[in-house]
Amino acid sequence: MTHDTNPLTREEIIEFDMLKRETFAMYTQKYKIYFWILRECQKAGFEPRIALETSQKDWMLRVAASNQGIAILPHKICQNIKIPDVVSRPLNSKQLFLNLALVWKKGHYLSPAAREFITFSQQEKGPNGIRISD
Repeated sequence: MTHDTNPLTREEIIEFDMLKRETFAMYTQKYKIYFWILRECQKAGFEPRIALETSQKDWMLRVAASNQGIAILPHKICQNIKIPDVVSRPLNSKQLFLNLALVWKKGHYLSPAAREFITFSQQEKGPNGIRISD
């Protein structure tokens, strides 16, 4: 997410090397995405300039809205954000994926909510697919 005056908004897809001159508002080190962004920036040949680390996406969005930096957020979150002057552009999808595992004891009781979550997870397939077996 970035302010609509940022030159990145002219791009259809953002590559990490395009972010060299940007200031970042990021999730804290408690989140795996922090280390993923750091690693991808390093692979692109630079250390990110981090102005803010927070667990609050709204604070990151305020940084973008005030044109003080960019925020890298998951696609599902970006889809629902409607803030004037803030634009979302996707990062190169070849670089983006998250492995998720659901584990439960076979033969043990699963609450209706847990069963519904498993069903929902099976329907939400990403580009790498999903495999759930019991």
